[in-house]
Amino acid sequence: MKTFPFITTLCVFYFFLTLLPFIPVYSFDYHNHQRILQVILLSLSSITFLIKLSARKKQLSTPIISKLIYLFIIMGVISSILSKEENFSLFYTIHFSFLFILSLAVFNDESKKRTLYFIVSIVIIHSILVLVCFLNVIFSIADQVQLNPFVIYQNFINIRFFNQVQVFIIPLLILLLKHKDVKRVVCFFLTLNFLLMFIGHARGALLTFIIILLLSQLFDKHQRKEYQIAFVCLLIGFLSYYTCNVLFSSGEVSLNTSSSGRLFIWQETISEFTWQQLFIGNGPGVFQTSLEGRAPMSHPHSSVIEIINEWGFLAFIFLSLAIYLTVKNAVTYLVVNNEDSSSKALLYSFISGLIYSLLSGVHVMPVSQTLLFIIWGLLLARTSNKALALVKFKRWKLVFFAIIIAAVWYFYGWVALETYQKMNPDTGYIIGPRFWSIAHRL
Repeated sequence: MKTFPFITTLCVFYFFLTLLPFIPVYSFDYHNHQRILQVILLSLSSITFLIKLSARKKQLSTPIISKLIYLFIIMGVISSILSKEENFSLFYTIHFSFLFILSLAVFNDESKKRTLYFIVSIVIIHSILVLVCFLNVIFSIADQVQLNPFVIYQNFINIRFFNQVQVFIIPLLILLLKHKDVKRVVCFFLTLNFLLMFIGHARGALLTFIIILLLSQLFDKHQRKEYQIAFVCLLIGFLSYYTCNVLFSSGEVSLNTSSSGRLFIWQETISEFTWQQLFIGNGPGVFQTSLEGRAPMSHPHSSVIEIINEWGFLAFIFLSLAIYLTVKNAVTYLVVNNEDSSSKALLYSFISGLIYSLLSGVHVMPVSQTLLFIIWGLLLARTSNKALALVKFKRWKLVFFAIIIAAVWYFYGWVALETYQKMNPDTGYIIGPRFWSIAHRL
């Protein structure tokens, strides 16, 4: 049984349902709509992948990256057990375990054609969304009103969720610039993406792209031209935004110069670190802080601070080493195979997501979180030796293993449903939702 075509189709279908604004929302809002579909995706992909592992006879070696991920999850389990909110914290650790399983499923059966199929599919789906947003821009111009991202970013309750997806898609979009028959179309969509970034004051996303642009100019002589074209698209997007500001506002380009409370949250979180937190953490998924006069925030808008605070410093070291080895292997591979533009695009996309996660909730929100782990799996598959940790079970051990996994799936589904039922829109939305948009926990 070939699982990757099924998983690839499942992933593409997930992004089709979560990104396109034509699908009716069947929950309180679009964020929960995306999260429900993510839970379904992770459950189906983990079941499919583990069934394949149990049926496979060949035993392969365990790569060091897999070992580091196992250690990261083990630290999450330990942290959860010692947490004040054991059930939710353990649930959140299982959620990340399923995300890693999704990466492993992608890693296990990747092929060149399937990677290109996924890249083209996700770019097309996102481009349809961008076109809808562009229509909203045209309507705003026709009405002679200032461009408002909350109106233009279709169905995104937080405009940063939109930008989090953009940082992954733009490097994949730049990959298609090498195809002359679609080059003009790609330039058009790149310009639209940058225009939308300026409209949304997406400073972190723009900074992320500029860093990637500099990396490409310094170290990638084979793709400098494509990124230079993308930079021209960036300038055109800025000029378009500036023109709209001159015509329909005060004539000045408005800039958001505040940190939106991030610096205060980071300083407070770091100042409250204890030795126990550094080694064990407070428990995955339980961070919460408040700003004066504002609703509480459920994540610190920084992946590094969040992981150290919740999972512990040891878990952060294990995950950082896994990411470092992923990037190192990819760079080593691309030095030899510098014409492999698909792998290069995946590397730029992965690094973009990591950079933006330092300033935003890329690793927390359902769509960007799923993209991060899928791209990680694809990148590993194309640039590393394909080896997975497989254990050849005897029949009685296989039954015991199946019972444990079934219990884990049941617990994951039960907590997801319990926390979902606790939502009450009348209580208001928490800023920066962690799992559901109204972030109540057990």
